[in-house]
Amino acid sequence: MRIIFKYIGAASGVLEINNTIRIGIDPAFSHQGYIAVFKKFDSKRLKAPIYNDELISKTDMWLITHCHEDHIDEYGLNELKKYNACILCDSDKTKERIYPLESKILKWGEEYAFEKKDISVRIKAIPAFHGNNFIMRKMVGVVNGYLITVKADGNEKSIYFTGDTTYHNSIIAQLPKKVDVMIANMGNVKSQMFGGPLTLNIEMLDQYVGTLCPDVVIPVHVDDFAHYDMTIEDVMKAGYMKAMPGDEMICC
Repeated sequence: MRIIFKYIGAASGVLEINNTIRIGIDPAFSHQGYIAVFKKFDSKRLKAPIYNDELISKTDMWLITHCHEDHIDEYGLNELKKYNACILCDSDKTKERIYPLESKILKWGEEYAFEKKDISVRIKAIPAFHGNNFIMRKMVGVVNGYLITVKADGNEKSIYFTGDTTYHNSIIAQLPKKVDVMIANMGNVKSQMFGGPLTLNIEMLDQYVGTLCPDVVIPVHVDDFAHYDMTIEDVMKAGYMKAMPGDEMICC
């Protein structure tokens, strides 16, 4: 089995399985300099996404973790409207955001399965806690992570997209004892704000890696927007790989 992660930027990318199945995540394709609007602040995009029409047109499914503009924006929606891909999302709020595109809500713990050319895929919605205390998590609302289990060529591989989350034992309880690949949304976002950080910092990533023992760790969502309080240098200094928009990384 050959799985490649084609990184677009921010939290966006496409998993390619045996050059047959393509699963995308969080299509936020705004240009460099774009101002994303959040409830309490605005944030400039610092890095341009890198993708092409062929990559988007051949993607079978899109997973959306939540509806913040650095995860799904009008540019991404316009691209998705051109093609007939299945869309899984986290909540009614996101479903309304992407209307009139059809989508299916996958609640925490629920699964969606499909097959294509002797490859079977099972997708499970994993809790993601987008805040470092209960109050902030309630303010942000539901966010999904996704566990993708692939069976092909007599092998089975698991890929865990964390979504925007912090470390929490109840998340670990929803995951297998070991995952093969972990694609981690970093950024240490708004680390000085009440309820921050809103996403993983290095210490939290170390906790996940120590528990889940992934063979491959791909840190994304690092310094693409101005409100991310982390740099690529921070990630590399901690011993993790550097992922830049346009990179293709072999997962297995």
